[in-house]
Amino acid sequence: QWLNQTYNVVNNYVNRSGATVDWSALLQSYGLAVTASCSIALGASKLMEVVPSLQVMGPFVPYLAVISAGSANVSFTRMEEWQGKGISICDADGKDLGMSKKAGQIGVMQTVLSRSCFLPI
Repeated sequence: QWLNQTYNVVNNYVNRSGATVDWSALLQSYGLAVTASCSIALGASKLMEVVPSLQVMGPFVPYLAVISAGSANVSFTRMEEWQGKGISICDADGKDLGMSKKAGQIGVMQTVLSRSCFLPI
């Protein structure tokens, strides 16, 4: 689980908006993302052991854990886009129009939906 979430942090970080690397922010988001996502996955596994009636739901409990972990991973890794400065926006000619927090929020939400919530069962 740790290795998978580490890979996801790298994937989410390199696919974010921005060309520079802020190592402090990267390490902080890495710690938050891996801790949250591994805790969710391990907690869901433990919950299935403690509450046997959840096993009736079959693969949906681990599936929901994977979705939650993936969403937490994207959210923490790309925190600066949805909570901080936003992302740079340009017009059709490539002229920089400035930073947009709303565009950053939309981009992160679309990433969460496409990478985490619409996974095949």
